[in-house]
Amino acid sequence: MKLKILITVFCLSIINMCFSQQKADIKRLLLEVKDASYFDSTLMFNKGQEAIFKSPTNETKAEVHIYYGNYFFYNQRLEKATEYFKLSRKEAELAKSTHFENLSKIRIAYLEFEKGNCVKAEKILNDLLIISKLEKDNKNILELFNLIGIIKESKNEPKVALELYYEGLALSEANKLDYYTGAFRNNLGLIKLSSGQIKEAMIDFFEGLKFAEKEKNKRLANHLKMNICLTYIIEKKFDKAKQLFSEVILYAKGNNFPRELSNIYVNIGSTLFHMKEYSEASCYIDSAIVILKKNNLQKELSQAYLGKISLLLESNEIKEADIYLDLTNEVINKTNNKEALSGYYSLLYRKFYINKQFEKALESYINYINVRDSIENKIN
Repeated sequence: MKLKILITVFCLSIINMCFSQQKADIKRLLLEVKDASYFDSTLMFNKGQEAIFKSPTNETKAEVHIYYGNYFFYNQRLEKATEYFKLSRKEAELAKSTHFENLSKIRIAYLEFEKGNCVKAEKILNDLLIISKLEKDNKNILELFNLIGIIKESKNEPKVALELYYEGLALSEANKLDYYTGAFRNNLGLIKLSSGQIKEAMIDFFEGLKFAEKEKNKRLANHLKMNICLTYIIEKKFDKAKQLFSEVILYAKGNNFPRELSNIYVNIGSTLFHMKEYSEASCYIDSAIVILKKNNLQKELSQAYLGKISLLLESNEIKEADIYLDLTNEVINKTNNKEALSGYYSLLYRKFYINKQFEKALESYINYINVRDSIENKIN
């Protein structure tokens, strides 16, 4: 009798060990799918299919499809991203996984914002925030704080965005969710940078970078390094910026996501401009404009246009600068981007000053100061 019991216990131990090992393998595969979604579609699909083969549950399929959708979102292929997020929602409903069901709904709603349906997106995301709080789903709550904050920034409501980011930071730190801690530090740093709080922004960026590297999240780390570069440019530490850009651009070229790559090109162009390397700066700015126009990224396009105008004014190519000033004004009217509007008035002032149209120059300078004060007052 004792022998039978021992054999039974021994067999159960082996089964439990095998089950634990299989669970660990699936977890590892899903992490590999997630990581690959930032840079390699072939590897992502291969690992995704392997994960589904080894664990053909609806929940595994839901998670894999989320990562597939993320990849196409980063590549600005929004319809394809929507398709995979809808598949994820379907699998999550079958698995009765409220986390992935709501996460897929969050992704689909945010795509509405990307397509220009801001009001609809914000309403759905706020409804999902209420649900996620009731379910105490911290990861989805943090996703929603981040995305709603981004929408608030786009509506020129930085104070509300700051409140969401600080609430997200507190929640992520309390639950040791390091990726989100790094992401919120990045967001807070950018708002502080736009209001002229350079030292405070740099602290946030370096703190965020620590958490991104701890999580081994190369994409987040690259975002933070790019923003550190931007801060170096503002502080006129151009050698430091140029040195760090070599790391940033190597990663960005590897994944070739249009929004990230174009932002890096604009920032590198700005660095080279301040170092008086105008020809090379122009190449990077032009490359950014091509990418942004192709992918219809209007907000980022206005920043690239501003960089182009600076170069043209420096070369005294006033007529060409006028063309880009008009293009910038068109984009700003579409996006209502106050940061871009501030830059637009600053460059308009420079153009009128070069032409010795001092009355118009003064008017543009006053407009520039008013917009800057409006941005800073909202944040402060």
